[in-house]
Amino acid sequence: MRGCEEPALDPSGWPLPEPTAEVGAWQDWPWSLMAYVPAAARAIAARSQLVVWHPRQPEA
Repeated sequence: MRGCEEPALDPSGWPLPEPTAEVGAWQDWPWSLMAYVPAAARAIAARSQLVVWHPRQPEA
């Protein structure tokens, strides 16, 4: 294994939008919930959402 990364965003400087009263369209779920509860969306954005592995091929 050559390495592993867990990139994360830093949303601390982003302005929070006004929360909406609707959960949004079903085809956009769960992303439509970000406008429904913007503080929760900001909290989770600071966490890693992706793990990037850098494997190495075994030597023959």
